[in-house]
Amino acid sequence: MLAAILLASLVGISSAASVGQAASCGFPNGTDTTFNWWQGDSTANFQFKSVVPIDAAGNTIYPVSLKQPLRVRAHFINNQNDFVAGKLLLSMKVFKYGSWSSCDWNQFNTRGLLDDQDACETDLDCPIIMGEHDMIVTIDFSKHTTLIGLLDNDAPYQLQLTLTDQISNTFVTVFTQTRCLTK
Repeated sequence: MLAAILLASLVGISSAASVGQAASCGFPNGTDTTFNWWQGDSTANFQFKSVVPIDAAGNTIYPVSLKQPLRVRAHFINNQNDFVAGKLLLSMKVFKYGSWSSCDWNQFNTRGLLDDQDACETDLDCPIIMGEHDMIVTIDFSKHTTLIGLLDNDAPYQLQLTLTDQISNTFVTVFTQTRCLTK
């Protein structure tokens, strides 16, 4: 999931205006030292238990660096139905903390580029059968170095991820807030 967050941040930043005021806003909600996540609205019988950025050895890391492959361990319980490729969609909204005039989360207009993606092609290892799971996602950002260079270094980002199962017509939302290093 965090991989999707970071990819969304790349697309969102490339079309956003500079937010130089953000540096004086600091890091909200303890994001200077803590990766935050929470489950939002949901109609699916699906519960996230944890979302943790890790290194190759499985140790928790923070802040998150976009200059190397990123691994995230997600622990969840799927009591809805089996999720399969082509029928599980991922939509994302990206937020940057701070703007020219205020210190709050401001959404980037990604012009629909991050809506209704096949979640099994972007992050998830499908099929996801019913039951309790630990899933590790690895994303290599080396192909995105130009975009990473446009991101503010050492800055807080928030992502809202919504997974929609087209078989049951249900959804689950998870939010993350993280400190990202790009240099």
